[in-house]
Amino acid sequence: MKIHEIFDELKEVARQKGITVRRDQGRFRSGYCILNEKRVVLFNRTTPLEMQSSVLARCLINENIDDIYVKPVIREYIDKEKNTGKKENDFNLKIEL
Repeated sequence: MKIHEIFDELKEVARQKGITVRRDQGRFRSGYCILNEKRVVLFNRTTPLEMQSSVLARCLINENIDDIYVKPVIREYIDKEKNTGKKENDFNLKIEL
């Protein structure tokens, strides 16, 4: 499966779990946040697709995805990201106003 297909599948899983995936321009690090009481994974447009896929998979680790159909290759991708040793908080955005 190509990386853009993996990313599209991960976005669909996120959508089914009520998480919005957005790509915006600006000076920020990609990651997960709660914006206006909605769960959002926000990506900087300059972030490579491989990194976007990794971040999105890491954000889905704590979601219960057993109640929806997820292709086995996507479950494996999420599990692989779970075992990378990165902390889940590495992808939580901190918004400073």
